[in-house]
Amino acid sequence: FLPVIIGALFGWCNQLHTGPVAMTSLLTFTVISQIPGLSDDKDQLLQTVFFLSFLAGLVQLLFGIFRLSFFVKLLSYPVVIGFTNAGALIIASSQLPQILGISLEKRGGMPAELYSLILHIGNIHIPTLVEMALRGIRYGYCPEYAIELLNRFYDSNTVKYLGERIKSMDESQITAFIRNFVSAYKVDRPEQLYFVKAALFGKPEISINGIKIPDTEWKTKKVKGFFEYLLLCSGDTISKELLAEIFWPGSDDKSSIASQRTALYHLRKILSKYNGSVTGDNAFIYETPEGLQIRKNDALELDIHEFLHLYDQLSTGQEQAKILERMIELYKGDLMENSDYGDLVLHERERFISIFMEACQKLGLIYMKRGEQQKAEEILRRALRAEPYNENVCLELLKLYMSQGRRSKAVKLYYSFKKHLEQELDIKIDRRLTEAIRSPKP
Repeated sequence: FLPVIIGALFGWCNQLHTGPVAMTSLLTFTVISQIPGLSDDKDQLLQTVFFLSFLAGLVQLLFGIFRLSFFVKLLSYPVVIGFTNAGALIIASSQLPQILGISLEKRGGMPAELYSLILHIGNIHIPTLVEMALRGIRYGYCPEYAIELLNRFYDSNTVKYLGERIKSMDESQITAFIRNFVSAYKVDRPEQLYFVKAALFGKPEISINGIKIPDTEWKTKKVKGFFEYLLLCSGDTISKELLAEIFWPGSDDKSSIASQRTALYHLRKILSKYNGSVTGDNAFIYETPEGLQIRKNDALELDIHEFLHLYDQLSTGQEQAKILERMIELYKGDLMENSDYGDLVLHERERFISIFMEACQKLGLIYMKRGEQQKAEEILRRALRAEPYNENVCLELLKLYMSQGRRSKAVKLYYSFKKHLEQELDIKIDRRLTEAIRSPKP
């Protein structure tokens, strides 16, 4: 960086770009590639590159000392523009084999390489091309061109599916997903591709191929609840008798089965409207004589599945802070907020909030060890809002305040917590909390 800084401070031209740019690298490569046998000797190659760089710098230094820059003015404008554009074309064309997944021998210059590329155009590695386009969509690099490229190979619904799927996929899974997709895709008999993303934490939200289904689409609140319950139990077959007991209690068998068929009809109608598959082996809601099932596969991304997967990863001991941060980010509120469909929902709700509280406490301790006290306070206060009577979280928060010398804050929290416990639950406060605010040390 030192030459760049010196050039910026003492250079005479405001428009002069100083630094190891692609054009400089291209010129260096052009020169050393003409020396036979040099590429076989790594040490000699490095020495030659360093010596060439020294010579180039020496020439520039001499031009500066003797004020010889006027020579550049003797070059015509078309020559300068042609040189710049040719450099850009050479750089771009050199990347085409990697983009298309074609191996070529680099010899004979750009015209020979382009000719060789045309001869080998049938060897394009489609997974590489598709991955390049999808990564462009994922990271916002010319997404319009990437979509247009994919449209050359796939129909518009497939492209829309791929575009939405790639945005939420874990980085480590992208290459394997694309290879599996390309090998399984059949042009003459393409399956209806769709991707359902659902969030059951807090107020449930459901989207298909990136398009959120608004509340106005659901025929009734019970129809949406019916779908949410199937999502919660995804991977398991739920008997029609159990569904009837949960959603239509007190109704006779004939009426409950009729109501269930009506709800299923409306669900399939909504799925079909948003390009979800409703029939055949690719149907999102799979119906068997035993009951209904939403299968766990690539067509479904559920926040509770990711939450539990991350929780399992905590035992590995790697990147715990990142895992815990993602878990807390996923937890938007109680599972299926304001929905009380059966004991399973209540049981799972308690299980998830217990895991969430554990994650908050662990992350709070990590932040405190790092000295990030403000982040620790935010996490612990969020946990206390989620479960206002959790004495362990309150204790950690009291210790944090006392360690910072904020005793008045700790005392205020202590008496507020004590009041809630005694008045609302008729429980005496844990002695550990009382000792925490009396102790001069954390």
